[in-house]
Amino acid sequence: MSVEYNKDLPFSQQWLDANQPYFWHMSNILCLLDSQVYVRYASVNRFLPKGLKPSCGIWYACGILRGMTGEGTLHKDASDYHCDFNVNTAWGDFTTAKMVFWELKITVEVQKGEAIFFILRILTHNATDIQGGVRNVVDAFVHENVLIWKDRQHEKATGYLRGGPKRKRRKIELEDLRTMVTRESSSEGIGKAPENIQEGDSSGTDKEMETLYHREVLEEEKEDEDEN
Repeated sequence: MSVEYNKDLPFSQQWLDANQPYFWHMSNILCLLDSQVYVRYASVNRFLPKGLKPSCGIWYACGILRGMTGEGTLHKDASDYHCDFNVNTAWGDFTTAKMVFWELKITVEVQKGEAIFFILRILTHNATDIQGGVRNVVDAFVHENVLIWKDRQHEKATGYLRGGPKRKRRKIELEDLRTMVTRESSSEGIGKAPENIQEGDSSGTDKEMETLYHREVLEEEKEDEDEN
């Protein structure tokens, strides 16, 4: 968890708890928009230490920007996954604002309560022309390093790195890998997630990803047999 999250406890966790319906509603929309990205995010769950779950639906973190009244700074979010669809939702007493996407040369008007999905890593963007009051934003995202870590765990389980050349696999059961990851995390000083996150409902994601994972392993074994 972030420094800000720990500093604001218990209110930060209370806020996350209260907004889980929002995050899962947006996660379901992401699944409709891009099922491959959704599955890519969800696949991380299979390798997390026991009891640890994402904080924001299918997304692993979120940032909150408060008190915006003027033009925002042009920027990209360089740490995000390069295929990442973030979801950006605004609230406050403002009535409308504009999001500018500079490479696309377009401006999108966004009203209070509306959500917008876009790839923050590759699009230079900022908010401008905020009308009627103060604008606050919550932005849910997945950093690239989370998925790099997941791919390394996948390599331990299957013997090859996602997207890399295939090698002979070492057979590691997922439960053994979970135990290994939990032990490694504990030795590195990574704290446990709050109880409500540890025991939260995965909404069927674990079963879905278990099926996909084992299907992928079986397909890879068949390919190796054909090659040999």
